[in-house]
Amino acid sequence: MDQAEVQTLVKEHGSLRAASRATGLPYSTMRRRLLGIGGREKGYVISAKPAKKKSLEEFREGGLTADTPAKIQSALDDLGETWMYENEFCTAYGINREKLAEFRAGFEDYVVTVHRASKRVWTGSKTMADEMRGML
Repeated sequence: MDQAEVQTLVKEHGSLRAASRATGLPYSTMRRRLLGIGGREKGYVISAKPAKKKSLEEFREGGLTADTPAKIQSALDDLGETWMYENEFCTAYGINREKLAEFRAGFEDYVVTVHRASKRVWTGSKTMADEMRGML
């Protein structure tokens, strides 16, 4: 069934939902065909651009985790004499929360735990973190 056939059925039955009930096809399938979005039919190409092949050297360089400590350090340098909650910190500087958790121990001088273990504050300097710990 192509886009033109779906349009004819919609006109005939009055709505896309009614046409899908009449044909027995799921509403989502009818909608995709009406919009001209391909399906799993033969010849359907998901991506015209082939995936980039990676070498063993690229794997050795560390992939995604290699740049996380550098990202954290540059974010801390950018913070300066200010602070942010951990969620805001991750969002603002594009750091993955799971990766941050892996490397948090290496930056514990910059992290202040507030009230409970899940509420953390990241500061731009060690002295500011010490002052904040003294206030708790």
